[in-house]
Amino acid sequence: MFLIEIVKIGLLDVYIECKKRYNIADKFSELIKGEKMMAERFFDVLAMVWIGIAGTDSRWV
Repeated sequence: MFLIEIVKIGLLDVYIECKKRYNIADKFSELIKGEKMMAERFFDVLAMVWIGIAGTDSRWV
């Protein structure tokens, strides 16, 4: 259980670093011609779902 928590924290840190470094939300909002806030929320939700799956099923890690 402790290892799963470490993996979740690690995945979240990687996501946050990528979000800062590559500005994923800006690129996505340009692609969909939408609001930057909507793109940021989309990627936040996507990351939380992925981290949740990885935390419950070790095959996804």
